[in-house]
Amino acid sequence: DNVLHETAKRAGVVIAEARAYASRGTYTTAGFRIQKLSPAVAPEGDAVDCYRMDDAEIALVAMSTTASTVRTVVDAARARGEKVGALRVRLFRPFPEQQLRQALRHCRRIGILDRDISLGLGGILWSEVRGTAPAGSLVQGYILGLGGGDIRPRDIERILADLAARQQAEDPRILEVAS
Repeated sequence: DNVLHETAKRAGVVIAEARAYASRGTYTTAGFRIQKLSPAVAPEGDAVDCYRMDDAEIALVAMSTTASTVRTVVDAARARGEKVGALRVRLFRPFPEQQLRQALRHCRRIGILDRDISLGLGGILWSEVRGTAPAGSLVQGYILGLGGGDIRPRDIERILADLAARQQAEDPRILEVAS
């Protein structure tokens, strides 16, 4: 009753149970276990949310809840006449390189805020986003909120002031926040 395809005829081992899944997307592991693949579902919305980036010369890039706090600071900076915008990276893999390049294309200063650290490297967001920055822009990484410390608007204001005053970028800065 089993009809073997040409590829199966050449195989050293044929697992009969795999036949039922062949058209639904499976693969067999090195341990001969059948693994079913399901199609990926695209997330709703864009991989990168832009906030007040139309004429921004300074951008703050963050993920998750930090991005909400950053928006509050961007609004305050805009009220003072500063051309500041924010990017929230919603999807890290696959990395949204083209979207970030497009959003950052006019920025002269970019601050990247991470809540994680890879010792010797910096934050994961900084390590990826800095490659999407326009040539000649100043890109500085900031690591804050490690261990669950609250990130408050005053912490982001300190980052914005540091970024605006910088003459050159350095290794990512680790900042303490009040817990």
